[in-house]
Amino acid sequence: MFCHSSTASVRGSFARHSLTFSGLLQAAFCGAAATIVAGGMAERMKFPAYLIYSFIISALIYPIVGHWIWGGGWLGKMGFADFAGSTVVLFPVTGLNFMHAAANWASPVLELQTGAVGTRMGKCWIIENCTVTNARCVGIILGHAPGVDYDDIDAYVDHIIRNNIIRRCGQAGIAGQKGATRSVISGNLIEDTNYRREFGGWETAAIKFHNSVDTIISGNLIRGMFRQIQGAFGIWIDYANQGIRIAGNVIYNTEAANVFLEMNHGPILVDNNILVGQPTRSNSEATVFAHNLFVDCGYEYSPDIRRRSQFYKPHTTQGVGSKTGTAQDDKWFNNIFIRQGLDQVKTASGYTSDYNVFLEGAKRSTFGDDNSIVDSYVTDFIIKDHSLGTTITFSINDTPFSLNGPQVNSELVGVFPTVGQTIEDRYGHPIKVDIDINGRKYSQPIAGPLADLKRGLNTVVWSSKQH
Repeated sequence: MFCHSSTASVRGSFARHSLTFSGLLQAAFCGAAATIVAGGMAERMKFPAYLIYSFIISALIYPIVGHWIWGGGWLGKMGFADFAGSTVVLFPVTGLNFMHAAANWASPVLELQTGAVGTRMGKCWIIENCTVTNARCVGIILGHAPGVDYDDIDAYVDHIIRNNIIRRCGQAGIAGQKGATRSVISGNLIEDTNYRREFGGWETAAIKFHNSVDTIISGNLIRGMFRQIQGAFGIWIDYANQGIRIAGNVIYNTEAANVFLEMNHGPILVDNNILVGQPTRSNSEATVFAHNLFVDCGYEYSPDIRRRSQFYKPHTTQGVGSKTGTAQDDKWFNNIFIRQGLDQVKTASGYTSDYNVFLEGAKRSTFGDDNSIVDSYVTDFIIKDHSLGTTITFSINDTPFSLNGPQVNSELVGVFPTVGQTIEDRYGHPIKVDIDINGRKYSQPIAGPLADLKRGLNTVVWSSKQH
């Protein structure tokens, strides 16, 4: 990823400046590019030769490359996003400790959402290897800030939030409206959110996003999610999100749903997760569940026809319509269910379920699962906590190996009619679900989140990269 954020202020990026200012800024960087050689060639090059070089770089090379990137050229279309013009300049926040921050409650209706640390609607931040503890409300905020054109998806976002330890935050570990668009939330340990049960409003979750597009939430460990009355979800994909992928996460010990998909129109891909305890909850449509391990975790759907949420032209933030929360087009393939299954799920238009394994009393759906298998085998599923991770063990018999399930990809899933897109990455490339929870490639599809699933005892270890 090639990005730039201003090093003059922790508050932001060029996203808040006018087009005129951006032009002047690029002119300044063009001049800076011409002076780069000066340091290396000082007293080694004649002045006329330096003038010729400066003319070539300023009049020919910089404008052409700049057009390729910022003017709709081929590099920009491939995803290259360099706002400096002088290769890679990122805004890293690395290895810092944030404690006892007293930012206000970060409601999505606020013009400015604050937290212990946040991007303030900037662009291309990396927040990594940090520790955030005892934030009064939100630990890491990716939310509203004034002066941003939210319809221009290239004006902000593109963040990486990875390998952080986020503990004992009052409202949420990571949250925000719009600011998580095109961002990756990966490898974070988020635990004991709202552990004092001080807050009872509808904003408490380990991770909670509104109005985000093409966001990836992967490889996180979420545990200890508490509430006073409402809230207390593990991952809460709240309102008008699109193109979301939730992959390879481990979530348990939440007092409400481990994943809540509130008012979205898809596509949402939930794959290769281990979800334990509370059921997955939804008011959304067009969600694909693939290669997950659900333990004591059913699926609850409640239509929401009193509200309407927006959906967008694919891979943009340009709204093209709105719709109520109505069940349709959810799909389940290659999952393992332990003790709770899909028998309580009512059928709806476009619902599909097949090639799943139901163990220890879990029951198949009433609308599909023709090739799925129900078996009473006892898995002895166990979770053992560590201070910076967890170890999960469970046993498997021959049942998953007797299925010949399909590869879950865009061809299998098809195009979802409301949003007019299938499961695909931010560039519109179709997604194949071929990597397991540990990053291993499936040689052939098999139920559950382990490519190397074996008969007998299986072990999954999640450990913080800060260990």
